[in-house]
Amino acid sequence: MNRNLDRDGQPITALQADTLLADRDYRTIDATQAGSLHVVTEWTATGPDIDGSPAIYTTRVYGEEYDDQYTRYYTSLSAARTGHDETVAKVSTA
Repeated sequence: MNRNLDRDGQPITALQADTLLADRDYRTIDATQAGSLHVVTEWTATGPDIDGSPAIYTTRVYGEEYDDQYTRYYTSLSAARTGHDETVAKVSTA
């Protein structure tokens, strides 16, 4: 099912999702420079289902060998924040 959800997991229209996705402050959960790598965690409005819940958050790493090759999905804001920190720690020690 392709449904759009806000950061609180509440249903929103496609137009509302487009407006919120254009708002960098709303969309970006965290962004961290880790040496030459850039770790970004964002709200995506929609995403794959994980155990029946939509994964509306994603963390990606850009730069070097990770460039667009590392993606993690989350179903909650708290999991996204934790995942961001874990990813920063992982790439910082790599």
